[in-house]
Amino acid sequence: MKESTRKKIGLLLVILFLLAVAGLYIYLYLIPNITGALTPTAIVNFGRVQTEDEEDALIIRSEQVVNAESSGSIRYYSEESERTRKNAKILDIYPAGDTAKGYYAPVTAFVSYYVDGLEETYTMDTVYQLDLQKIFEDKPVPENLRKEDAVANEGDPIYKLVTSNVWYAVLLVDKEKADMYQLNQTLTLYIGEDTVKGTVSEYYDRDNHRLVIIKVSRWCEDFAKLRYVDLKILTQNYEGLMVPNSAIAYEMVQGEGETAPSEKPGVYVQSLNGEYSFKTIDIIVSTEEETLIKTDGNVKIYDEILRNADQY
Repeated sequence: MKESTRKKIGLLLVILFLLAVAGLYIYLYLIPNITGALTPTAIVNFGRVQTEDEEDALIIRSEQVVNAESSGSIRYYSEESERTRKNAKILDIYPAGDTAKGYYAPVTAFVSYYVDGLEETYTMDTVYQLDLQKIFEDKPVPENLRKEDAVANEGDPIYKLVTSNVWYAVLLVDKEKADMYQLNQTLTLYIGEDTVKGTVSEYYDRDNHRLVIIKVSRWCEDFAKLRYVDLKILTQNYEGLMVPNSAIAYEMVQGEGETAPSEKPGVYVQSLNGEYSFKTIDIIVSTEEETLIKTDGNVKIYDEILRNADQY
């Protein structure tokens, strides 16, 4: 067989192989999707709709900075973010040629060596007067005071005590997203690798923004040292039954007792004999393509419903 003939046969086999692969892909993936979209009914399934936001946050805590009473070298006894009991020793300062001065926790508290000098400025009493936009532009970063062979000068900050495990994340939310945050609303906050729950304890509308204060009562790894954080927030987590938007219709439904008929949303549920009947639904929330409905209504999971209500 000539070399040119072998090449033509080889090329033909490659083309046939590629055509076979393309045909298999169409059979396995495209056709089911197309036919699924064309089927007259849809199956009601369990679903979830979540709304998320990302915001800059200022962290505010109950904290007090401790300054060195004299100069000298430092010996540490407490680790960063360690919860220290009342009267536990935190560190010693050894003045040159003098007796060591011990520093003790006056109350049970978290010890942190990250200090930014703003501990008395950023408080819950002053938060309403703070220029959060400027703070978020500057993005303050606390300094770690704990160093090997550390030496303190008299009056220098040497550590701080966080006296409560309750802390606050303060947000400045654009007006367009303000309704995502309501009083007493429970939120899920993602801070690095940590996930904590928080509650909207207060909010105030300011021109084109809403000042949102989230109260957190859960410990997370870095809460004692963080000041500014890029926060990811789960604002809503809805669960229910999912139906296509196209399946929803509106019909006049007779009210209970003497209540006048009113237009209600619903879907057409297929019975065992193939006939459809209108069942009202309670809508939780809608997305671009689907609607989440309550599970305790007339429609049940795995019901077969008319996919396009306008066909009925």
